[in-house]
Amino acid sequence: MENVLEALGLTRNEAAVYRALVSLGGGTGGMIISHAGVSRGRAYDCLHSLAARGLVSVSFQNNRQRFSPAHPRRLRLLLNEKRRGLNSLSSALDAEVSRLEALIPSSPEPRMLLFHGREGLKSLFDDCLESTGEVLVLGAYTENSAVLKYFLQYVLPRFHKARVKRDISFRYLYPQGSAERARQVLSLPLTRVRILPLSIASVSAVQVRGDKVDLILWSGQGTGVTIDSRDIAQQQRDYFNFLWAQSKPLRKAKKIKQARI
Repeated sequence: MENVLEALGLTRNEAAVYRALVSLGGGTGGMIISHAGVSRGRAYDCLHSLAARGLVSVSFQNNRQRFSPAHPRRLRLLLNEKRRGLNSLSSALDAEVSRLEALIPSSPEPRMLLFHGREGLKSLFDDCLESTGEVLVLGAYTENSAVLKYFLQYVLPRFHKARVKRDISFRYLYPQGSAERARQVLSLPLTRVRILPLSIASVSAVQVRGDKVDLILWSGQGTGVTIDSRDIAQQQRDYFNFLWAQSKPLRKAKKIKQARI
């Protein structure tokens, strides 16, 4: 129980004192000290701080202080206060992020970011969830990639649920050899898929989103490169649309076993 109380903002000693008070139904300072296992000085400090939070009330009987606990339902008020504080912090953070983004110097030169390994690629896909327009993917699939298998099982299912929730649509192009994989992807909402008139095996994928182009290599430990350039992104988008026009639409089969995407 103390862990929950600490998460609400109480110290460990305050949590112990409050729990002792509840189990006793109230009592004198000496009773609480004995039951809570807290030193006298700390116990009284905790009682006063708990009283300030509205979790303890103080009365006098025979010239002695007696402490009574507020009903545990009052703890929900602490949670509501914490939520309001987090909402306020979230709004302040959004404003601060906007101010900091305005300080980023604009540059006509492309900026590149390198992502390495599973955690790096996770960061790349997290950034993809900030996309505001359609995302274009020249897909790749290979049975020999351990990191791709890991992403198919643990990362991409959550990613696609999140991007559908954010109303981010995807268009995929796959080579003929990846038709089965393409049908699995087609089963997702907000997704269109076409098949290229090519039969190639690739361990790399290209993703175009906004002013960014992602190059993803699924071999080894996995590597990603994000190029932030409006011109390069537009060129890749034009190239994708050219290939899209040369490709055949993939129709949803009547019955497709839903796979992890």
